Amino acid sequence: MGQRINFIDYAKAIGIFLVVLAHTPLKSEITDWIYVFHMPLFFFLSGYLFDIKRYPTFNGFMVRRFHQLVIPYFLINLFTYFLWLFVFRHYGADSEIAITWYQPMIGFLLGNGNEMIHNVPLWFLLCLFIVEIVFYLIIQHSSVDKIGYILGFLALVGYLNYHYNPILLPFSLGTAVVGIVFYGVGYLCNQYQLLKNHFLGFIISFVITILVASYNGRIYMHINYYNHYLLFFVGALSGIYMIMCLCVYLTKMVKSTFINYIGRNTLIICGFHLMVFSLIKGILLFGFHFNLQSLEQAIIGNVLFAVVAILLCCLLISTYHKGKVLIDHVRNK
Repeated sequence: MGQRINFIDYAKAIGIFLVVLAHTPLKSEITDWIYVFHMPLFFFLSGYLFDIKRYPTFNGFMVRRFHQLVIPYFLINLFTYFLWLFVFRHYGADSEIAITWYQPMIGFLLGNGNEMIHNVPLWFLLCLFIVEIVFYLIIQHSSVDKIGYILGFLALVGYLNYHYNPILLPFSLGTAVVGIVFYGVGYLCNQYQLLKNHFLGFIISFVITILVASYNGRIYMHINYYNHYLLFFVGALSGIYMIMCLCVYLTKMVKSTFINYIGRNTLIICGFHLMVFSLIKGILLFGFHFNLQSLEQAIIGNVLFAVVAILLCCLLISTYHKGKVLIDHVRNK
C-alpha cells in the first residue's frame, strides 16, 4: 500500500507541476504537449484511488466529497474573486480585459471555468465532484466486468455532446462525461493491476503524445474542446501511461517526502498558484524592475517561475497548518 501511495503522490506532484508550468508564458508547443494529458491524468489518478469499500453508503460518500471538493471550490473561489475584484482587476494583464465585475461570480456559481477569469483552474474541483458521484452510482449498480462497456458508452455520449451540442453545459457536465471515462480507466487499472512499467512503452507513449500535440493542437477540457476527439483519447491515455511509467521508476530510485507533500496538497496548489503568480510578478516588477516580457517563451525562466510558485504555495500550506495547530493549542489551555 505504501509504495502504491508513493506512486500516486509522485504522479500527482508531476501533474500539478505541469499544470502550473502550463499557466506560464511558455512556448506554445510545450504547452500544447502538456494539455494533451495533464487534466485526464488527474481524473485517472482519482479513479485509481477510488475504493467503494471505504464508503459503504452513497450519502456518506457524497457528504465527504462535498466537504473535500465543493466547499473548497466555493471558499477559494470567493477569496480569489475578491482579490481579483479589488486588486488584480486593476493591474497587469487583467486590467486590459473588458469584463464586468459580476461575470466571474456567475461563472463560478454555474461551474463555468471559461468565465472564471479570477481562477480558471478551479473548474476541475466541481467537475471531479460530479464525476465521482456519477461513478459511485455506476459501481453501486453494476458489476466490475460491465464497467468497460459503460465507459465506452459514456465516451460515445461525450463525442455526441462535443460535436452536436454548441451550448456549454453548467457545472462542467459535458467535460464530466469525458472525465468519467478516465476516472473509470484509473479504477479498472487498479482493480486488475493493468499498469506495467516498460521502458519501451514509456518511449512509445512519449512519442505518441508529441505527435498528438503537434497534429491535434491545444486541448481545453474546461470548455469541453478536444479538436479531434479520438486523437484526444489516444494522446491522453498515452500521456497517462507515460507518467505512470516514470513514477514507478522514480519511487524505486528517489525517496522524497517533499514530493509526497506536494502530491498530497495538489488541491491547494491548484487553487492558489495563479494568485501566487500575481504576487511573484508584482515583486519582480515593482521590487526588482524585472522585465516580465523576458519570460515569454523562456523555458528555463518559466520552469523556475513554476517551481518558485509551488514552493510558495507549500509555504502557504505549512503556515496555515502551523497557525491551526497554534490556535488549537491555545483553545485547549
